[in-house]
Amino acid sequence: MTLSPIPTPQGRPRDPDVDRRIMDAALEEFAAEGWRSFSIEGVARRAQAGKSSIYRRWSSKQDVLVDAFRANELRFDLPEIGRVRAALYDLTLQMIRRSVSPAGAAHLRLRTEQDLPEELRAIADCGTRDAIASSRQLVKLGIETGELPVDVTPSLFMDCLSGAVTNRAIASALYRGDKPLKSDEEFAQELVTFLLRS
Repeated sequence: MTLSPIPTPQGRPRDPDVDRRIMDAALEEFAAEGWRSFSIEGVARRAQAGKSSIYRRWSSKQDVLVDAFRANELRFDLPEIGRVRAALYDLTLQMIRRSVSPAGAAHLRLRTEQDLPEELRAIADCGTRDAIASSRQLVKLGIETGELPVDVTPSLFMDCLSGAVTNRAIASALYRGDKPLKSDEEFAQELVTFLLRS
């Protein structure tokens, strides 16, 4: 007669809500502090979780941040292309809304940090390449349909668009004026109109 092994207790299953809270907190901590000051203590404080909860899930601060970025990829859905103007408006609106989110702020910080571990640098580079490729396709289509002039440079066009969106995100965070800022929709409409006329 062979004895079957005694089952070992597995403990409680991982709570996906805690995982999500920790990863969201990691992005917020990174956006606020950068890589050099990023810490598990800061993530735990923001997530209202114990450090032991984090270390049970991830072995290092780099691991939790890598998983947080992978769970919050900065991708934009290119709309069904009918008119390029409408597609640019939709893309601009997505960019505006994403740029002011905690994940968007963390992605912006990721692209501007100098001393990053290789795995985080690869995430930043991959996201940038994907965004450039998608947006170039849209601008080239605009040239083909005549909605954009034939001499427009796709990369310069998208630099102007993304630069304006980034500037708005920064200005919105700092704005303390009496007049309300334009709505996201109004800003997107004006920006696309300006770029198509330029």
